[in-house]
Amino acid sequence: MEYVKGKTFGELCNLEPKPLQPEDPSFMACWDERHKHLVHAIDLLLTIPVPDARPGPVGGGIIRHTLFHDDWNAPRVYDTVDDLEQDINLRAEIVHKRIGYRVPRPCPKAVLERDLHFCLSDFFLGNFIIVDEDSSLCLLDFDHTGFLPLSFLAWSISGGYDNYWLMKALRIHIRTKIPTDNNSALSSAGRLG
Repeated sequence: MEYVKGKTFGELCNLEPKPLQPEDPSFMACWDERHKHLVHAIDLLLTIPVPDARPGPVGGGIIRHTLFHDDWNAPRVYDTVDDLEQDINLRAEIVHKRIGYRVPRPCPKAVLERDLHFCLSDFFLGNFIIVDEDSSLCLLDFDHTGFLPLSFLAWSISGGYDNYWLMKALRIHIRTKIPTDNNSALSSAGRLG
């Protein structure tokens, strides 16, 4: 590993912990050409060919994603998207039963996409550095990245972070069509510790 001389997104924008809206001047000051590099980088990552048909890291193994609360580790290795989908739905059902709604409502069910894409999940602002020398973008920390259905990226950028403005900008500007119909099931599954 080498030292990258530059500033992180957090340092560049001097972010406040409150969510910013795209109409706010602070948002526009942060959302400039440098941040468009990130949208382009994510779109490029999504085009990386999948070397293995299994969801997870290259070569197989445990999925590391912010959805999973056990140190961001999935509870097991998944051989197929069907296995992953079954587990997500089982986890969502367990959480749904624990909540015990006063007014009965259906448990959200995930129907995951069968195609896999190279998806980031850790959007900590310190993982994105604008290099001093040429203003290029350097992405750090691929520990929580793997070949997953696009719903996992959709869930990661659906909000809930201190960097709300970045998540919103990604949802608006990313070129790849990101499905959001599984966010509810993934959110429920993610509550299971």
